[in-house]
Amino acid sequence: MKNKYYFLIVLLFLVSNAIFAQAPTTASTNLQFNTIDGNRINYQFTKGDGARRIVIAKEGSAVTAVPVDGVDYTHSTTFGSGEEIASGEYVVYDGIGSSSPILGLTPATTYFIKVFEYNGSGFTTEYLTSSFLEGGQATLSPPTTQASAILFSDVLGTSMTVSWTNGDGSSRILIIRENGTVDTEPVDLTSYSASAGGFGSAIFEIGTSNYVVYGGAGSSVNIRNLNPNTTYHFALFEYNGSIGRLYFRPGATASQLTATSPTLNATNLNFSSIDGNRFNYQFTKGNGARRIVIAKEGSAVTAIPADGTDYTHSTTFGNGDEITTGEFVVYDGTGSSSPISGLTPATTYYIKVFEYNGTGANTFYLTGNDSNTNPPLEGSQVTLSPPTTQASAMLFSDVLGSSMTASWTNGNGVGRILIIRENDAVDTEPVDLTTYNQNAGGFGNAVFEIGTGNYVVYGGAGSSVNIRNLNPNTTYHFALFEYNGNNGRLYLRPGATASQATAPFPTLNATNLNFSSIDGNRFSYQFTKGNGARRIVVAKEGSAVTAIPADGTDYTHSTTFGNGDEITTGEFVVYDGTGSSSPISGLTPATTYYIKVFEYNGTGANTTYLIGNDSTSKPPLEGNQATLSPPTTQASAILFSDVLGSSMTASWTNGNGVGRILIIRENDAVDTEPADLTTYNQNGGGFGNPIYEIGTGNYIVYSDTGSSVNLTNLNPDTTYHFALFEYNGNNGRLYLRPGATASQATAPFPTLNATNLNFSSIDGNRFSYQFTKGNGARRIVVAKEGSAVTAIPADGTDYTHSTTFGNGDEITTGEFVVYDGTGSSSPISGLTPATTYYIKVFEYNGTGANTFYLTGNDSNTNPPLEGNQATLTTPTVQASNISFSNILATSMTVSWTNGDGSGRMLIIRENNPVDTDPTDLTTYSASAGGFGNPTYEIGTDNYIVYSNTGSSVNLTNIDTNTSYQFALFEYNGSNGKVFLRPGATTSTLDVDTFNNSIGVKSWPNPSDSSFNIKVETSNQFDKIEIIVYDVSNKTVHHNKFEPGEEYVFGKELEGGVYIVKLIQAGKIQAVRVVKY
Repeated sequence: MKNKYYFLIVLLFLVSNAIFAQAPTTASTNLQFNTIDGNRINYQFTKGDGARRIVIAKEGSAVTAVPVDGVDYTHSTTFGSGEEIASGEYVVYDGIGSSSPILGLTPATTYFIKVFEYNGSGFTTEYLTSSFLEGGQATLSPPTTQASAILFSDVLGTSMTVSWTNGDGSSRILIIRENGTVDTEPVDLTSYSASAGGFGSAIFEIGTSNYVVYGGAGSSVNIRNLNPNTTYHFALFEYNGSIGRLYFRPGATASQLTATSPTLNATNLNFSSIDGNRFNYQFTKGNGARRIVIAKEGSAVTAIPADGTDYTHSTTFGNGDEITTGEFVVYDGTGSSSPISGLTPATTYYIKVFEYNGTGANTFYLTGNDSNTNPPLEGSQVTLSPPTTQASAMLFSDVLGSSMTASWTNGNGVGRILIIRENDAVDTEPVDLTTYNQNAGGFGNAVFEIGTGNYVVYGGAGSSVNIRNLNPNTTYHFALFEYNGNNGRLYLRPGATASQATAPFPTLNATNLNFSSIDGNRFSYQFTKGNGARRIVVAKEGSAVTAIPADGTDYTHSTTFGNGDEITTGEFVVYDGTGSSSPISGLTPATTYYIKVFEYNGTGANTTYLIGNDSTSKPPLEGNQATLSPPTTQASAILFSDVLGSSMTASWTNGNGVGRILIIRENDAVDTEPADLTTYNQNGGGFGNPIYEIGTGNYIVYSDTGSSVNLTNLNPDTTYHFALFEYNGNNGRLYLRPGATASQATAPFPTLNATNLNFSSIDGNRFSYQFTKGNGARRIVVAKEGSAVTAIPADGTDYTHSTTFGNGDEITTGEFVVYDGTGSSSPISGLTPATTYYIKVFEYNGTGANTFYLTGNDSNTNPPLEGNQATLTTPTVQASNISFSNILATSMTVSWTNGDGSGRMLIIRENNPVDTDPTDLTTYSASAGGFGNPTYEIGTDNYIVYSNTGSSVNLTNIDTNTSYQFALFEYNGSNGKVFLRPGATTSTLDVDTFNNSIGVKSWPNPSDSSFNIKVETSNQFDKIEIIVYDVSNKTVHHNKFEPGEEYVFGKELEGGVYIVKLIQAGKIQAVRVVKY
């Protein structure tokens, strides 16, 4: 192999040399046939090792055709439509699969197939013809024995069951026609839709007025949707197959007349949902296709429906057709139940059910006894009557100002309604056949009003109701009516009556007063309600409530003390409602407040308060509660620990408050105090943040129940002054003033240097570093190329950093700030490959003029953290031993021996040497199928097809009839790669190295007429096959000639470039010729 800078792999032709796809070595196996039909079969097999395969089919005898290398064939799964390789032998499949159908076959005929594996395409196609898979399969024949013995059973007016003895087909179809013999036959190779109820539907029609009512493997079918008193003719045909059916003709025939009238009357009549003007009925259907129901008031139905007549029905009695005087059709349909409405209460109604078949003039009713001697079904039902015994003995209990319970003794109705009226007797009665809305709290609501001022407060089957929403000290009159029915009720009138006055006052005071959420200016209270409809609460500062609310007066309340109505001097209404708890705010700290709860009924002039003892001798509920006082013992003994440049911990001994706030100020004593009844925002790192500022320059850094806080965000070498205040309360706090005070200076310098330096993600022009932070608020990192860092940052100076080496502040010549922050890791980029870089980490506190760097040993005697790391170097051993395998028309595998880089890059170019090298510190995109895609282009027309750590790649998307050259480069790194150049190369791969080639001479070349070809070969027995392709891979000449013969061709060719492929006994050669 010659050493060159680039190597060339010839895929198809290069002037007079060529490489072709190799033939498969393993044929397909395990041929099977299924889904065999009259005009089609399916076949499956196990694939051989070819990339693709063709299948050739022949009718009547084995396939003899052999496909020719270098030729692609057109296939069709329809026999006879694909390319005919030999007389009557057609290509029926070409693909990568292992199964296919063959269509367009002749019934009862044997077809033979042969499967050839192959590789390549166009003039590179190589077939495996020395071994192959073959077999044969006959298409189906029609049955030889027809179905017979057609019988009929269950013959009704609209249906019948047809059964038969099966012939020897796999299935059969049954065709029906009305009043005439079936006049069509099924057509071979045709499938028909069938339905047992399909008579008359165009979907199932075959020919004219013939309908397929069955298609399957069974021996009977129940046919529906027929007309009564009609003769139906049948033809039954055996068949074999599924999609390509073959029928046995003529079919077996028979005919049958449907019944006229039904043969079974309806039975088992029942009635339900019986009401004053309606009821429902149900029955068991007879065997008619439909049925009508006739109803009559007062006596049995005598009407008889007339054959040939359709009747209009209505479920409202009297609205349907009147067959005979007073006898109306109330139902017509296929069901077995229906309601009847529009009836008269306390009246008997008779119904009669007539089964029938057909429609219009072909309607036949069963009006007499059926085959079981049962007459048409009939029966009667009485609509409901009103009750006869009224409810009585109305009593009242639990009479309060806004509610009472009414109870009674029920009459004999199924239910009853209770009507109420205020101050006057009920002056209306419920109307029969009417259902009313009702609600126990519905007094005064128009939804439940009946007449004027009368309200339905109960409707049901019970014997009591608790009535609500009444007015106190008011007489209510009642009327109670029994009823029967549900939707069509019948009431017993007049109703039972009574009256009852509501109580003027509540009878039970509130109890169980409690207080909660007690604060400096507010608290909440809770109690158990009395039995008033509502209640007010009166509050007073300093002494018990003396005010008494006045009947007939409504008071305005406010939960803010002093804003509600003042009943008596200093006594304010703080609540009015139906609840049992409320807050009071606007109170004075350290003050006792008294409250008193008054139950009441009514509104406006009708308001009555319970101001004295209740029915259990309890007076109105009252009690008192003091608001909070400030603490009496201040926090003390403020201490400081963990004092650093930007933080410290403050701790103290708590006083006797529920909590405390800590205020901090820089360089001066705290000059403000917290205001009572005020809650402040706080944060341990809040110094300097206006959200936490109180006064000017004072910041709240703690507010809670604890005894210490860690303070952050401080400045180094600065004295901070503190004031600590105990407080009681939550939303209304009371503070103990003055506060305890102390002061503490922060440290100027950090006391601990960073430790544990590590490097990672090392690349050609970058790396990352990580370390354990010291105790500075921040830190800077200084980097230098080639030797240790000597720079020392200056106190009072802020430095600008950049993670790109050389872009940050240069403290000393060549020493740059590459990091400034609070973190513990960072990358550095912009480095030079194969170079050592030194870094040093300086902890610091503060900013601007107040910046203090730790530049020497820390409290543990550790110096500032430093270390070094070299960037990556280029590999030293290039990849080698490049080889090729699996060479196909549009793909190949390239392999190599790796060098000592962490990865390698493969570049490809078409027809010319790769003329570019990869650039250090550049990341390129690569794809094994990326040839020709600008995404992967480097330079001009060079494409990166691989970049990774492996030792081979399968290239795709390369062109036939094209040569490619490659260059392979080892590299180190990831994002900052450094490449070993020049790349690995090899010499052109010569076709002469293939042992299956033959010698070829061609002249003249170029030519303006014809070409002479002579093959130099020792084989004087096997003919030489010649195939000529144009540049579009189309075969333009194909022939055979004798060894030693000077073969002349091409006079007929147009001007252009042509490839000539020559084959003798498996040996292959190719030349390129040019025609002027």
